[in-house]
Amino acid sequence: MTKRNSLTLWAFNASTWFPEQHRVAMSKLPALTGKEVVAALEKAGFTTIRIRSSHHFMRHADGRTTLVPVHAGETIGPGLLSKILRDCELTRDAFVALL
Repeated sequence: MTKRNSLTLWAFNASTWFPEQHRVAMSKLPALTGKEVVAALEKAGFTTIRIRSSHHFMRHADGRTTLVPVHAGETIGPGLLSKILRDCELTRDAFVALL
């Protein structure tokens, strides 16, 4: 009889940990450049108040602010795009409608 290692690796089964009724379908955001994000936010009423290097500081008339990096040839990652949407208090669906 062989002795088992005290550290056993278990296979992760998503249906065991997250039953179907608890899963939330998240809409995927498209890969966008900084210029495209700035254009969409301008449609939502944001204006660029200043630009420092390649970072556009944007503000809405009601006081919401955010920063959008506009780097040539680079797309904005999903984490940063989610942060921008949280700062702007926009839902994913509302943002996609502005594109």
